[in-house]
Amino acid sequence: SECQLKDESSPSVQAAIEKISADEIARLRGGMKYASDLYSFWSKEGYGGSEFPLRDNIFPNGGASKAIVKLLAQRAGGSRWPDCKVELEGRVKRQDAKKFEC
Repeated sequence: SECQLKDESSPSVQAAIEKISADEIARLRGGMKYASDLYSFWSKEGYGGSEFPLRDNIFPNGGASKAIVKLLAQRAGGSRWPDCKVELEGRVKRQDAKKFEC
């Protein structure tokens, strides 16, 4: 499909943005903060402004890191371990590695 130009009578992007209420902007900012905490490997305070946190021995402490650690714990002997063990045994027997979903 082709991009269609709007005529001058259509409201501009700026006009549409100006119609957004302060409450809606606050709600969106709250959602962004929640998502950034959840999907970041480091918390905002976590790396103290270091340009190279891993080199400086500052390890990830954000929500994404915590989620990965939790999932790995479930695989390595936790609630998912029985299924993972079955899949791992199948992989060791040279089955298709793409079927290894654990």
